[in-house]
Amino acid sequence: MELNLTFLTDNLVDRGAGLKGEHGLSLWLQKGATRLLFDVGQTGLFLDNARLLKVDLSAPYDVVLSHGHYDHGGGLAPLLKASPPRKFIAHPDVFTSKYARRAGAAPRFIGLDIKPEVVSNYTELQLASQSVDLGDGLMTTGVIPREVDFEPANPEFWTKQEGDWFPDNLYDDQALLAYTPKGLVVILGCAHSGVVNTLQHALRITGEKKIYALVGGFHLGGASGARIGQTVDALRALDIQSIAACHCTGFQAKAALYSAFGPRFVNVSVGLSLTF
Repeated sequence: MELNLTFLTDNLVDRGAGLKGEHGLSLWLQKGATRLLFDVGQTGLFLDNARLLKVDLSAPYDVVLSHGHYDHGGGLAPLLKASPPRKFIAHPDVFTSKYARRAGAAPRFIGLDIKPEVVSNYTELQLASQSVDLGDGLMTTGVIPREVDFEPANPEFWTKQEGDWFPDNLYDDQALLAYTPKGLVVILGCAHSGVVNTLQHALRITGEKKIYALVGGFHLGGASGARIGQTVDALRALDIQSIAACHCTGFQAKAALYSAFGPRFVNVSVGLSLTF
């Protein structure tokens, strides 16, 4: 059963009349009878792009949120008003109060500006820390263990609870997995858990031996050359046949991936459709 993917929101736009981009990510997936939105960008911009790309949100579909940052879930409020999904699927921590704290700058709120009780007025909430079966060979990863030494935690991310600050381990970060005729496809939101950690977890929970394709944000913007090189080496060792990078991957990492994988590398932009 084929998997069809369309990018409704990304940082890059270089195709399609009228399409617009923003710092964010939203993908439309169809596989068999299953129809999903994976993330909804920073604003309602993805709705305009969906109309231009003839993506039909009037028929039943579900939303899966990769994690609770504004650039992946900020478009939730306009979506609920325009075309509520059947289900909203995410980790329970997705609604926690999330901030970026960097030296010399005031804390910046980067979480979702919508409460779970508001979301539940429009759709069924399914909040789970474990993998969720989405139907037709699609599933979430659930919580991704942090095991790879060159994929450290994100020290700039914090959560605020009852006035106190705590490091945000971003346990809500998760990816999508799809069984396809070509093999396993892994679809990343921001890969805050680490790209290689995510892939190792995907192989572990599916029992698959290989990954055919890797799609999404690699969160390597601003990463050191050493970390980018180690990531590329790990992807080479896994012999991944298609790599479609977008959003938070970063120019240096994209260049390294293109150099390493040549025609197997795809530089994503809004409106791109992929079939596996």
